[in-house]
Amino acid sequence: MKAALDAGRAYLRRVRRADSSWGYTHGQAGQAEPTVLVAAAGDGPEWLARSWLAQASLGWAAFLLPAVAWERDPKLCERALDAIAAFHSTPVEGMEDFDATLPGWSWVAGTAAWVEPTAFAMLSLRRAGRLPDRVDQGVALLLDRQCSDGGWNYGNPAMFGTDLAGHLDATGWALLALPARTQTQDAIAHGLHFIAGALDRPSTLNLALASLACAAHQTDPSPFLTLLAPRLGENGARGRADLTALACAALATHLEGWHAFV
Repeated sequence: MKAALDAGRAYLRRVRRADSSWGYTHGQAGQAEPTVLVAAAGDGPEWLARSWLAQASLGWAAFLLPAVAWERDPKLCERALDAIAAFHSTPVEGMEDFDATLPGWSWVAGTAAWVEPTAFAMLSLRRAGRLPDRVDQGVALLLDRQCSDGGWNYGNPAMFGTDLAGHLDATGWALLALPARTQTQDAIAHGLHFIAGALDRPSTLNLALASLACAAHQTDPSPFLTLLAPRLGENGARGRADLTALACAALATHLEGWHAFV
């Protein structure tokens, strides 16, 4: 696992752009999502592209920036925290299978709340110790949107009376965002049971998020890490900076005791 972490970080160093950002793959223009995610590859200053992030248009990636950068550079995170605080999803009336009026965050302004951007914003607010009432709203939304199989998907647990399946990646983010409370313990337990499916449907994304979610809730992540480590080599994880960063974050949590997101 240590060799895999070293290989992943070496790849990220090698493909970093001259402006300090990262694209999704080597040679691509810098993008907000991979550059923010690379900040989770380690807790040192080298992984945080301060100057680039301070000037870039972050879009929804601003929702996740404070979660990975707050402790290193609170000032850098203020613009993102302002965007998180100002964002309000649009309620949708009349849904029968879930409560679409619950407030949260969405990918695009003017639309209903979605699971992943809500989870990102919750992680950032919790890390920065901001707006606990908005975090509580996010908790309510995630509890409402959990699928019958124990997982989460983009945001609809059912449609027209038919249960929809959870997705492993969305479930990982939802579990990371949910704080351990009496009201959440059943949802977390069901989510952890669902995410064990990453062992049968392994991908770098699924394994990394499953490991991070287990570590956040004091559950052994090593079965996921055992499958994840061989996926990191000279070209990182499939030549993708974002996937490599998440894999490094999962391995670093286990090996170095530093959790990038909680």
